[in-house]
Amino acid sequence: MLRVALLRSRFPDVRLEKEARALTKGGFQCEIIAWDRKRGSPSIKPDEGIKVTTFELAAPPSSILVILALPVWMCYAFMRLIRSDVDTVHAADFDACLPALLAAKVKNVPVVYDIYDLYAETMAFPFLKNWFRKIISKIDIQLIDQARTIVLPDESRLAQIGERFSEKTVYVYNSPEEKAEERSLNLASYEDGGFALFFGGEVTPDRCLHLAIEAVKDLPGVNLRIVGPASAEYAQRLKELASKARNIDLQLSWHQPDYIMKCVRESDALFAIYDPSIPNNRYSSPNKLFEAMMCRKPIIVNPGTSMDRIVQGEKCGIVMERLTPAAFREAVLRLKEDVQLRETLGKNGRAAYEQRYGWSIMEQRLIEAHRRLAR
Repeated sequence: MLRVALLRSRFPDVRLEKEARALTKGGFQCEIIAWDRKRGSPSIKPDEGIKVTTFELAAPPSSILVILALPVWMCYAFMRLIRSDVDTVHAADFDACLPALLAAKVKNVPVVYDIYDLYAETMAFPFLKNWFRKIISKIDIQLIDQARTIVLPDESRLAQIGERFSEKTVYVYNSPEEKAEERSLNLASYEDGGFALFFGGEVTPDRCLHLAIEAVKDLPGVNLRIVGPASAEYAQRLKELASKARNIDLQLSWHQPDYIMKCVRESDALFAIYDPSIPNNRYSSPNKLFEAMMCRKPIIVNPGTSMDRIVQGEKCGIVMERLTPAAFREAVLRLKEDVQLRETLGKNGRAAYEQRYGWSIMEQRLIEAHRRLAR
């Protein structure tokens, strides 16, 4: 049986857990080696046959503790890999790939570099200077060059790393794992004719949740639910914005993926609006888009991200004219008032999910990429 170690410096992590399940299904023996920052509980169950080994230290993403602990994590990951008997290493993002490549050279095994986001562009520490980020970016390109296979969540990301890496790149969209309850049409309904709008995921300022609240807090019949972890500062800002609104439900903490999907099924529409002035957001292709497709829900996105290309191409949602409260409000009202439009967009999304974006398709791409390396 082929053995693969999966590394991630933020755990639990839905994408990495899905990938471990996929590889296990493909006949690999999997071990997750991860930094457990106490962000919640992993969805991996003991009976799934996936070993989970964790470096345990609570650390919020923007905490100075992360910077101080990163070298310790990398040493831990390196030593753990040296002691592990593996055929391939699957490293998610820069701070897992660096120790993975060092250990892989010692053990003479190939590395798959799974790039969620370019690391230099996600560093959330304002005291880090641009010259330091440029150094990190150059190191990252060297890691990409050394890895045998690159995994990207969207074709548009290739422009970030360089076209010269196209031949060794595999595209694995961040689609959700489908369960039986997602296979049937499930339109939300409210006795008062209300319209349920939902966002589930990391709640950060660049995802413009404040804009959404501002846009709908006084809209009759519109119910907005936001579920996901937020920093104390941003959570306070959102609570203040929603303090006098009765149609805003804020659940600003980490929740299990099953609960997120329950909220998706109970909604009429989803939204994913990202600030395109942030480089990584211009290439963002989040799982919220594919959750909407899978569950036959239309989605609202803004221009300037890779999502608008997919939504326009598949005709599965509405692309706002601009990123403003007025434009968001207009898109919400259009969906609220036109049930037929919602159903058509939802069916288009479902068809696209089945034909091009479903996780069963992504599983096979990932399994084959690892099998090629192990031959």
